[in-house]
Amino acid sequence: YFYIFHSIVSTHRVYNETAFDNYDIIFCVGNHHVQEIEKRENIFNLKKKKLYSHGYGKLDSLILDLNSFSQKGKFNNSKDILIAPTWGDSSIVKTSIFDIIEILLQNSYGITLRFHPMTIRNDKKIIEKLKAKFSSNKQVKFDNNFNSNESYIKSKIMISDWSGAAIEYAFATVRPVIFIDTKPKTNNLNWNKLNVPCIEDSIRGDIGEILSEKKLSELPKIINKMLNETESWNDKIKSIRDKTVFNLGKSGIKGAEMILQSVEDKI
Repeated sequence: YFYIFHSIVSTHRVYNETAFDNYDIIFCVGNHHVQEIEKRENIFNLKKKKLYSHGYGKLDSLILDLNSFSQKGKFNNSKDILIAPTWGDSSIVKTSIFDIIEILLQNSYGITLRFHPMTIRNDKKIIEKLKAKFSSNKQVKFDNNFNSNESYIKSKIMISDWSGAAIEYAFATVRPVIFIDTKPKTNNLNWNKLNVPCIEDSIRGDIGEILSEKKLSELPKIINKMLNETESWNDKIKSIRDKTVFNLGKSGIKGAEMILQSVEDKI
């Protein structure tokens, strides 16, 4: 059994505690996954899995799409702000989403709202209220096309919370994220037993800025500052990305080679 990640986030807090224990082979996004899984194996005396240095296919696809749009000259002048929260109790959808939108509108920003499919399924009443209040406003767009990366590519800054999509956005576009500091997304209450930091904690301040929900009025100032420091953010995020993700741009080829080799080893 192979496991291929659908997020860059760490293994030991967002996921259920035993989520990865019974796989034979795990395709790790970066060294943080290797360290976390090995640490859990050692602490709980679990079977050793093959941990391959794979990378992240979704990130590679995002970068390809970005390059394609850039070559065509699309979205170069866009200054839209993308709001892409996580789902569940850690989401700004549950707390401050209306306030955030109002502040951005008061400061004449274009807004694209892209909600997690689980939010659309589980929080229908909130989504309906948002659409009732803002769908007639030309500054606000609702992006429900999960097969398109267009809203990622055209937006100059993302506002999020604990969504893994925030790391994907920063690494693909090399643009910063404003992290609204809700409570961390936690599905493993024993995550501290590993005594290693979660990557979604440790890199937040390197790929963006963290903002308390009590200080939302500072959003325009932070956005303007980020827009004026584009190049420095680009360089900083590229450096973090290159240290974090294996085989950037090559994960598909590398993954196929790893699968074929594993099958051949069994024959």
